[in-house]
Amino acid sequence: MNYSTPTVNVEGCVAHITKNRNRSKIYGDTVYLKNGETFEIELYNSTTAKVLARIEINGKKISEGGIILRPGERVYLERFIETNKKFLFETYEVEKSNESLNAIRDNGMIEVSFYSEQTIPNNNFTITSTSYPYFNPNSGGYYGTNDVIGNTGHLGSPASNISFGGTTNNSLFTTTTASGNKSFNTTSSTLETGRVEMGESSNQKFNESYGVFNSFPLKNLKYRILPESQKPVESASIRNYCTDCGTRMKKQTWKFCPNCGSNI
Repeated sequence: MNYSTPTVNVEGCVAHITKNRNRSKIYGDTVYLKNGETFEIELYNSTTAKVLARIEINGKKISEGGIILRPGERVYLERFIETNKKFLFETYEVEKSNESLNAIRDNGMIEVSFYSEQTIPNNNFTITSTSYPYFNPNSGGYYGTNDVIGNTGHLGSPASNISFGGTTNNSLFTTTTASGNKSFNTTSSTLETGRVEMGESSNQKFNESYGVFNSFPLKNLKYRILPESQKPVESASIRNYCTDCGTRMKKQTWKFCPNCGSNI
């Protein structure tokens, strides 16, 4: 028995870290947040097929299920899937020993994996299951393994997943995403780090949905959230002052201080 998978434009799957549905600025693969800030994970599917988004936070899956995105659908996930708590970034300090740096290697890591839906021809066939998929409301879903009788090909990973209804539009700016880990500054004896924890209760609701999706992801996106104390200084935020009278130099083209006439 043959089955087919629709061709999906991988670049059409998008994930971003947002605050109040506005995208946070990305520095390479890093986003900087303040202690105690809540945030959302924006998920967008601009492809012509359904996709499943599965999410890991701090190096661990937040659910065995995921978010099903229909073509053209954008959602802002503000909470853990199986627990009605908002995403909250909390910071704390650790020593800069090798043991501590290894222990916090997954702190603030956000990984989103997108999987394409499998389409099966509308023919008569029989399916047998070595691990029958069922919905468990306490776990958010279960992944089984099905094989079509008479065919050695793998049918996929049926799943009971979580989906949103409706589409939300928002004015967004373009950023560049990349994967990888942030190297830490090691010039002081301690380091401020941060993890994603459970915040206050959320009003966001889910609908249960079922689908068959491929076992291998179309696309993976990784971000690391770090404390603002580790944010690099941008040249636009640096202010220069006259060393003689203290007057602020508002233009880098100035050769002399407009107040005292000293060379700059």
